[in-house]
Amino acid sequence: MGVRQLEGRFERGATVRVLDPSGHEIARGLVNYACTDLERIIGKQSDQIESILGFAYGDEVIHRDNMVLL
Repeated sequence: MGVRQLEGRFERGATVRVLDPSGHEIARGLVNYACTDLERIIGKQSDQIESILGFAYGDEVIHRDNMVLL
């Protein structure tokens, strides 16, 4: 499914809330990308990240090792 929307301003490494489509918080995690980078790659495939941004910190916005499900 991937990221559909983001809200707020944050930098790489920030702790963010993850919401389901109805707005309920389901997880929290440390993001691999700043909000400005995510705005550019939302809706794109993981293999396109490096060509769009010119760098890649991984295929995931939040790696499962850096996420806590609630």
